[in-house]
Amino acid sequence: MIVEYQINEREFIILKFLLLFRRPLTIIVCTVSIILFLLDFRKYIVFNYPVETIYASLFLFIWCFILIPIYCYIKFKNEYQSTKLISQKTISEIDDHKICDTTETFKTETSWENIHKVKELKNWFLFYFSSDLFGFAPKRAFSETQIIELRKLIISKNVKSDLRQD
Repeated sequence: MIVEYQINEREFIILKFLLLFRRPLTIIVCTVSIILFLLDFRKYIVFNYPVETIYASLFLFIWCFILIPIYCYIKFKNEYQSTKLISQKTISEIDDHKICDTTETFKTETSWENIHKVKELKNWFLFYFSSDLFGFAPKRAFSETQIIELRKLIISKNVKSDLRQD
């Protein structure tokens, strides 16, 4: 099967944020910061504790929900702009033996034996080469029959996978 796509900056940044906020550590830290802030704020409002008692939890809350997202946005934007391969038009050929990605300036072939894992998200396919290095393809580039065909191919190759059932 052959698919053609070009990833824009907005799509890339959304994908990176989605992957960041799916990590258990990120979820735990954000949840703890919300709970601590709400508990300290309750003490301040209900029990008239001094405002200084909420500074630490307020700082953690601001850190998690304002500073880190701004930092990550800038980092992801710079990553997209500095890596020209991401923004180039890509033609992917996927068959029984390999995945071949071709852009204007680069060509890569990866055999199925080198694919560590495939993860399917709502809008993306992620092809992991190791536990943290992956390639990606937007599902919008695939037709419904190609998505079904790719899922069957992944299963037939006995690649560790996390595929959707829709």
